[in-house]
Amino acid sequence: FVESELLEPSTNAVASILLCEIAGLVGISEMAAPLRDLYTHAATQPIKEAARKAMLAIGIPEREIDRQGPIKKILVLEPNAFFRKRLVSALEAKGRTIVVTSDRSEAENALSANPVDLLLSESRDASGDLGPWIEQQWEQRRCSCVLLSSASHDLGTLSAKPWIIGRLYKPYPLSELTLVLGD
Repeated sequence: FVESELLEPSTNAVASILLCEIAGLVGISEMAAPLRDLYTHAATQPIKEAARKAMLAIGIPEREIDRQGPIKKILVLEPNAFFRKRLVSALEAKGRTIVVTSDRSEAENALSANPVDLLLSESRDASGDLGPWIEQQWEQRRCSCVLLSSASHDLGTLSAKPWIIGRLYKPYPLSELTLVLGD
């Protein structure tokens, strides 16, 4: 019951905190995945802290709590065909699954079918600012994290989000991309 409720996005803040406390008291290691998911997608700091305490209580070391899992599946949202081709060639070399899109509607269709570990995205497309759309994809758990690959240095509030793992400003050498990804 606790595990299924932790994974339910509609659970309110007080219930989420209490569920974390129960998970920590029960101390079952199978609770690690839903607690980590709640921690990563916590809407408030108290929920994030409750999930952190519960993970510590079930034996997850502090250094492991913030560690991102391996990035195996990437969706590239890049309007520019030349740059899109360069990104894909750099990413495919590491044996990852790469999904390539040129606009938000293609990307949304791909993400709704199969969530990804990383959304590698421009900050704007032909329809305008991608910030709210990117945030919506993260909130719907369609991507675990986002790496911005942008021609614009004006990223607004998007760049301060905790699930943004980096920002690359075009043009950049592909070695910067592999450095951010830890390759």
